[in-house]
Amino acid sequence: MKKSLSILLALVMTAIMTLPTASAAHATDSGQCGENTRWSLNDGQLVISGSGRVTDTPWLDYRDEIVTVYMESGIESIPDGAFDNCPAMERITVEENNRYYHSDEDGVLISGGASACIIHAPAKLGAFYVVRTESVGERAFSDCKGLKCVKINWAVSIGSEAFRGCEALETVVFGAMPEIGENAFADTGGLRVYGGDIPDGDTGRFPTGTEIYKITDSGSCGEKSDHYSYGDEVQWLVTEGGELMIYGQGRMTDYSGWTMPSWRGEDVKRATVTDGVEYLGDYAFAGCTAMEHVTLPRDVELGNIVFYNCASLKEITLPENLSGIGYEMFDGCRSLTEIAIPDTVTVIDQYAFSGCSGLTELTIPAGVRSIGEMAFRYCQGLKELRFLGSRPTIHESAFYYDVFTAYRPAGDDSWSGIEDTVFTLSAITWKTDRLTGDIDGDGAITNSDLVTLARHIVGFRSEDAEMYGDMDGNEVVDNTDIVIMARVIVGIK
Repeated sequence: MKKSLSILLALVMTAIMTLPTASAAHATDSGQCGENTRWSLNDGQLVISGSGRVTDTPWLDYRDEIVTVYMESGIESIPDGAFDNCPAMERITVEENNRYYHSDEDGVLISGGASACIIHAPAKLGAFYVVRTESVGERAFSDCKGLKCVKINWAVSIGSEAFRGCEALETVVFGAMPEIGENAFADTGGLRVYGGDIPDGDTGRFPTGTEIYKITDSGSCGEKSDHYSYGDEVQWLVTEGGELMIYGQGRMTDYSGWTMPSWRGEDVKRATVTDGVEYLGDYAFAGCTAMEHVTLPRDVELGNIVFYNCASLKEITLPENLSGIGYEMFDGCRSLTEIAIPDTVTVIDQYAFSGCSGLTELTIPAGVRSIGEMAFRYCQGLKELRFLGSRPTIHESAFYYDVFTAYRPAGDDSWSGIEDTVFTLSAITWKTDRLTGDIDGDGAITNSDLVTLARHIVGFRSEDAEMYGDMDGNEVVDNTDIVIMARVIVGIK
């Protein structure tokens, strides 16, 4: 009996332990927060209602629970710090017709009137923000952990600790230099400050190590949209030293041969595109003939003719997820000596590398499916072109006026007959790339290769064995490679 009871109790306890547990619910509470004002918190939304002045902030007892805030039109004032340290807050919305406050498209609370002031930005504010008010209040942006870049247009004052604790903040751009309160930028990232009227050596108002740059020209270059009616979600500036920076959050506009970017010319020596810029438009750097270096984000999308006639461009790392090399993207980049095409690229468009006479060798990733008209025209310096995958569709003029050796992968029948294909005004020598293990270069892995590899390991050195004998890809040629090669020869994969 006791044994049966023990078993029953064990089963009950197991059942209890395996019951699903309820997830933590958002707090629900409400009450007075002024003589004629009330507050309520339900499912993460804080509503401040009534009319007149808010004199107390009891909702801060639930600061971790607040996700959104809604202020009704009758609210006339709120206390300082009313929304401080609310880490989950995503936005603040003010009802229309409120005479004292409004909120912008990013959910930032702004006081009304002629002297508009930013009162509070939600902690979950995005990576880029443009300040368009006359002032920024104390602690207005404090602890906005995701904020990386801020453009302050014409504010005349920034309150103390306004950006304190913005750990990711790296770039601050001033339209005019305002009065800056104590510790306004304390506890931020490694700060770079740009402005047109910053006095030489003026670093006292910023953290130790802040870099100061003087702006010679600037403007907006973003697409206009319902959310960003100003078109200034993407901005540009040029510094005294010839640095072009394109920064912000969103898509850059497309330019054309008739409406070229304002920064085009010989003043730009290098360019940086910051994280947050999602798209570089057509003609983005076209005609920047003195530009030598470009730094791009890892995931930015590129338009067409982006680097057209950047005759001094020497190096660039392309975005990791790039799907294609666009029309005339590098046309005329004669100083470009090497470039790695990402594995994600499927199309090399017309004139993509036309006139890149400095390129000596290039690898075409396995995913490339088409190479367009005149894609490599006048690449006179090109010596080796190596294809890693199956034969793409190649336009007959793709290699116009080029002389080079092209390597195709061994064992891929899609390349059959390529030697008989006529490419306009080009002289191409087609060769088959060696398989790993094909030490003697006869196109197959045989006992002859095995013997050469074994001799190499015991001291009879062979450069070909060292280069093609690493069967396991660990960059060391050893006995393991002999075993793998032997298994391949007898048909064991």
